[in-house]
Amino acid sequence: MKFNKETSKFKILKILKILKIPLEQIAFFLILISILISIPLTTYSKSSVDDHLAEISQISAHLSRNYNFAFNVNDGQTPLMQNMYINNCEVNLETYSENGLLWRDNYDLSTLNPHSKVLKYKGTYHIAFGVIPQLMRRSDLYFDTKEERDDAISQLRDLANLCHKLKVKKAIKEIKRIEQEIAENLEGEFIGGIPYESGANAGVIRDDENEKLALLRGEMSFYERYTTLINAKKSIYAQYLIFRGDESGKFTTDLLIKKKEQGVDVKVIVDGFSLFDKGQGKNVQKNSLKMLNNLMASGIRVFGYSCAGKLVRNELQGLDAGKLIRRNHEKMWIVDGELAGRSTTSMAIVGGINISQEYFRLTGPGKDNWRDQDIAMKGEIVGDFYNAFLRNFKIKGIMYKTYMFDDWCFNPYNPQTEREKYLAFKEDKSEEYLELSGEESKTAEKVKFNMQKFLDGYVGIADVEGNARMIKSSPNYMSVDRVRALLSRPDEKEDYIFSAYIDLINKAKDEILIANAYFIPQPEMRKALINASLRGVKVRILSNSPETNDLPMMTIVGRYRYLELVEPAYGKRNSASASYIYTRPKTPEELKIYEWVGMYIGKSDGGESIGDAELDLIMKDRKRTDGTMHSKFMVVDRRVGIVGAYNLDSSSRKNTESAVIFEGENLARELAHYFEIDLLKSRFLTLNKIKEYRNPKPGKYRMTMKFGLLIENML
Repeated sequence: MKFNKETSKFKILKILKILKIPLEQIAFFLILISILISIPLTTYSKSSVDDHLAEISQISAHLSRNYNFAFNVNDGQTPLMQNMYINNCEVNLETYSENGLLWRDNYDLSTLNPHSKVLKYKGTYHIAFGVIPQLMRRSDLYFDTKEERDDAISQLRDLANLCHKLKVKKAIKEIKRIEQEIAENLEGEFIGGIPYESGANAGVIRDDENEKLALLRGEMSFYERYTTLINAKKSIYAQYLIFRGDESGKFTTDLLIKKKEQGVDVKVIVDGFSLFDKGQGKNVQKNSLKMLNNLMASGIRVFGYSCAGKLVRNELQGLDAGKLIRRNHEKMWIVDGELAGRSTTSMAIVGGINISQEYFRLTGPGKDNWRDQDIAMKGEIVGDFYNAFLRNFKIKGIMYKTYMFDDWCFNPYNPQTEREKYLAFKEDKSEEYLELSGEESKTAEKVKFNMQKFLDGYVGIADVEGNARMIKSSPNYMSVDRVRALLSRPDEKEDYIFSAYIDLINKAKDEILIANAYFIPQPEMRKALINASLRGVKVRILSNSPETNDLPMMTIVGRYRYLELVEPAYGKRNSASASYIYTRPKTPEELKIYEWVGMYIGKSDGGESIGDAELDLIMKDRKRTDGTMHSKFMVVDRRVGIVGAYNLDSSSRKNTESAVIFEGENLARELAHYFEIDLLKSRFLTLNKIKEYRNPKPGKYRMTMKFGLLIENML
């Protein structure tokens, strides 16, 4: 039988007849259902949505306040405070210590349900927001008492029920869209030449005349660390990606232990995954672990190292596998930070230099003789980095799972009041370093010799012909107009370093000089640099060649992006940059890129006036005197500068990073002079050369480039 409306109606009536349901009842129920269905459509008006929004606002205002609590950790109770601010169904939860913001979390109550946990965590009662955030080990809302927790959970559940309503979701989505548009149109604020931010970790702009800064290259940075270490009165805090057990690392460790025994507070943070580094051979890698163990055996807590050996468990923190590419990339050396601005012993060093002999240029000329840049600070600015370090240290103490298992190698005794017990524990748990042999041994002897020269106050420099020689020198501390600590904390949605780079590039009038070890500019950076050159700003960029880069793929992928930067100045656009809108001035300035080759070229313009063939002959004829160019700095209009550990690639936007931004003509000019000296050991990339890099001939280089572009957002 053919199916149609009539046969369908016939079947329905037949079924109703069999079930013996009166048609009047069916009609009544159909009318009732239609009425019930129509109620939300007719009475759920704008006024009811407004009522719900008003109720949401009322509950949010009541819950938005500070919550004090204390965690029980191995070193005793740690008092903390949480600030919960709820707006448009979004919970913003910030956790603070007395040193500032520790971590921040955001939870959307329109999709998540708050629930209380039965088990106590470090002595507190808590509320969690959804299952996935828990698996990712994000923060809860903590209370000292169960009564406080139960009162808050009741109100949060009422709020979540309101936020789950479909009409409310749509209304809030529109409100957020409008707020986002307003935020995007706001221009960044400046105080003088320095970008201003108001975030929790944004730092304070210091403008006191006692704020003094000094530029430090490798040798000088080693010497300055040594002098400040031996003069320290209260504390020495060190955080590094790499703290290697070579001669420089062991020497520094011995001094740190001596200061600990004199009653100085010493704390160290290293990146856990850097301990797998075999950069100077297996024996040096094993000595790195022994060295960090010896710090712990001397009562110096080291986060990133664990006696229990569970490094990966520390670093991953739940199911967040992305932590593997989010490193602790900071390099901070802070001495007597609690005396900032009140003692000559108080100082801080930040920059690109790790604790390892190649960064300090202790090996002499050659591929292990790196070029890097640090900056030293005196004044109130030291206190900002002091607090930044302590925030990092407290986060590790709370989050690290192996913290409680390290007692068997961590010395608990006071070296002054419990001297005998301290020394006995130290002797029992300290480990002997492995003896080096062959080339490792020869390098170690060379390093020891150069190290002694540096400790005597001599530093190595290269004259105009590239010949290395030793001169007596000391840091040149200069007053600056303004200075601000810059921090990048991706987990807290803060990247003040990248923001400062973009703001300064967009505001530049005459000149931008960038030296960056791993330069793979992202779209926002490319747009800012291109627009700067098109409005007539002189832009000069220096990065590594593949031959000098310790990570050659970074240069190869970076080279792919160079054409997008330089072509617009010639009046051309390509597919990669076609989405940019340029305001073309009468005289666009050609953006120029240079590559560090680690040997003296012979021209102050980076070999720009030398032909490629002649330059290739010069490079074949001469030996490299320098290894990787590891600097990360920028100078704008010879007035404002940034120095830090921040690379202009995707990776640094995922790492924790530190830098300093300053405004001061004398210091900025000196940093620009450093840049010009670096061009003596660099080559200029012509447009034709850059085009060759964009479309290389088939081979290993091309395969590396294609693979690198696939993972560009991870590099």
